[in-house]
Amino acid sequence: MDIDDKKSDISAYNIYNRMLNSKDGDIWNTMVEYNENASDGTINESKEFLERLGNGDAEKGMKKLKKQLNKTSIGTDIISKDVDEEKIKETKDDFLKHVSNESGVDIG
Repeated sequence: MDIDDKKSDISAYNIYNRMLNSKDGDIWNTMVEYNENASDGTINESKEFLERLGNGDAEKGMKKLKKQLNKTSIGTDIISKDVDEEKIKETKDDFLKHVSNESGVDIG
C-alpha cells in the first residue's frame, strides 16, 4: 500500500462524513472544499480521520482504528485468502504508522 493509497482511503472516509453532515447538501462543493483544505494544509486529514472515528477525540479514534484493523469478517477472509499473514500485518502496521505520523497521535 503506497502513500497515495493511504491518503485516498483517509480522504474518502473524511469526504463521505462531510457529505453526510453537509448543511446545504452540495456534495460537489464539499469535495472541492475538502481537497482545497487538504492541499493548502488548512486541515490535517489524518487527524480529522481519527477525530471522526473517535467522536471528536483523536486518541480514542486511534484505539478504535487499531481494533477495526484487527477485526475479521467474511469480506476480510476473502480479500486476504491468498496473502500471507506477515504481509497483512505489515500493511496494517504501515497504515497505523502513516496515520500516527501524519496526525501526531501516538499509536499507543
